[in-house]
Amino acid sequence: GVQTCALPIFVQRRENMTIDIIKEAKEYIQENYANPELSVEMLCSSLHLSPSYFSTVFKKETGQNYVAYLTDVRLNKAVELLNHTDDKTYIIAAKVGYPEPNYFSYVFKKKFGVSPKQIQRKIIMNRKFYQKWNAFYSKVSLRYVIWGAFTLTALLGAVLMGTSFYNRFSLQLQGIVEKQNRALIEQVNNTLTSELRNIMRISDSLYFSVLKSEENVPVEEGFALLYDTNKSSIQNIALFSKEGDLLVSAPAAKLKPGVDVTKEAWFQNAVTQTENQHFSRPHVQNLFVNSKGNYAHVLTLSRMVQVPDAYEVQDGVLLIDLKYEQLESIFKNVSLGEEGYIYLVDGAGNLIYHPQQQLILDGIEQENHEKASAYKDGVHDEVFEGQHRKVTIKSVGYTGWKIVGVVSDKAAQLSTVKNIIFLIALVMSFMLI
Repeated sequence: GVQTCALPIFVQRRENMTIDIIKEAKEYIQENYANPELSVEMLCSSLHLSPSYFSTVFKKETGQNYVAYLTDVRLNKAVELLNHTDDKTYIIAAKVGYPEPNYFSYVFKKKFGVSPKQIQRKIIMNRKFYQKWNAFYSKVSLRYVIWGAFTLTALLGAVLMGTSFYNRFSLQLQGIVEKQNRALIEQVNNTLTSELRNIMRISDSLYFSVLKSEENVPVEEGFALLYDTNKSSIQNIALFSKEGDLLVSAPAAKLKPGVDVTKEAWFQNAVTQTENQHFSRPHVQNLFVNSKGNYAHVLTLSRMVQVPDAYEVQDGVLLIDLKYEQLESIFKNVSLGEEGYIYLVDGAGNLIYHPQQQLILDGIEQENHEKASAYKDGVHDEVFEGQHRKVTIKSVGYTGWKIVGVVSDKAAQLSTVKNIIFLIALVMSFMLI
């Protein structure tokens, strides 16, 4: 029973001791913050504690380490001196423990967002204003003061009310627009995902129902049938050996002389990552002989497959070329308002579709697509080439691609003149009422 009671008493004493340590430490800092040499070692020497033990206890109890707490004390005292004295900033810096004025200014601006000189200038301007106001106030009659105060109060009230209405309306409008944009991008994503799934189903049908069929379906017939069924969206279907030889294609075609498909990125991806299906970047498919020379712009799906025994090879690479115009049609007529647009980027930051893609590739226009590829799904604020923008990101399944919606931030771009005109009109309406 004695031991059971002793433990809570010991814990209570330790907590009381900790509270006393923190209290003494804060008092010591308040008394010595102006000393530029003040350190945790100096403080611990006064408290007869080890620095490591004190640092642990102080951080646990206050949520700040010693340096952060000391910095807050010094900077808050600096603000107090700026408000109530006419001292130069370098003098104030020295008074709060910063012998180096430039470092003081850096630390001050990092915490408050403005330099001490900027705050001091505002304080001086405010003092001058109040001095002038007091001088004016002492000369005018009480009646004039009452009338002026009433008018000013009414004007300020109208301005504040107008500002509140304006901000509330802007936020509501922005929320509605963002919701509509997300819904539109989700719709684009669903359409694109459906198209990609269709190509993957064709790939699975070729592999499992033709190449691995137990019914001995002729490969050439199976390829031709699937091509004819889907030729509105498919440009080519082909099967290559692992060495790069063309085994079968639909429509029937021949490789161009000197072409080495093993050096193509889509081929290498299939060979090195055998368990996945891979979508390439947009490219011109010029592997096959074409007497007209009008080679198509495509996206290639490739995968490693087992080849039927009749071809005397074990493994091969299946190629399905999706017509780029199919993907382009999904995005081409979609816009996010008058100035918004949507584009598609892969996981490495390469453009797959953009309404100004050729201009960007030629270096005439610019886009923030490399950074956008690293964004997580959701809405992001960014500044690109001086323009504030809302960027909405939606990841596309199976591919690592991302749909990117871009809308200029109207709220950020509204000019001061428009705001003033709006507020003045609102105030005048209140005054007339």
